[in-house]
Amino acid sequence: MKIWFVKRHKDALTYLFLGLILFILYLFQNVNSLPSPLGLIPAIVVVYVAVCGSVMGEYIGCVMGFMGGLLCDASAPSSYCFNLVVITALGIACGLLGTRLFTKRFICTLTLSFLALLLYFILQWLVVGVIFGNEGFYYLLRYALPSVLYSLLYVLPCPAV
Repeated sequence: MKIWFVKRHKDALTYLFLGLILFILYLFQNVNSLPSPLGLIPAIVVVYVAVCGSVMGEYIGCVMGFMGGLLCDASAPSSYCFNLVVITALGIACGLLGTRLFTKRFICTLTLSFLALLLYFILQWLVVGVIFGNEGFYYLLRYALPSVLYSLLYVLPCPAV
C-alpha cells in the first residue's frame, strides 16, 4: 500500500522535498551558521534556485525562485521585493537555459550558477548601492564580487545536482 502511494504521488513528494531543502538552506543562510570569511555571506538560496532551475526546468526554477525570494524578502528590511523579483527571474532563466541551451551536466550547472550569482550581486549593487545609496565601486569590489566566488563554493554540495 505504501509503495502505491509513493509511486502515485512521486512528483508531489519531490516538490515537497525540494521546498523543504530550500527552507533549510534559507535558515542556514540567515542564522549565520555558515563560515563568513572577511564578512562575506554566501547566497546559497540563489545557488539552490539556479541549480534547481538548470537541472529540473523553468517551472521548478520559477516556483523555487518565488519561494526563495519570498523567504529572503521576509527577513530583509526594506528590500522592496528585490529578492522576490530577481531570484524568480534567475530561476526561470536558469531553467530555460538549462533545458533549451545546455545539457544537464555539472559544468553547465556550475556555469549557470556562476552567471546567476554574478547577475544577482551586480543587480544588488546597482539597486542597493548606486540607486538607493552612495556605495560606489567599493561595495562591488569589496563585497559583491568576492561573494560571487564564495557562494559558488556551495554549488558542490548542493543536493539537486
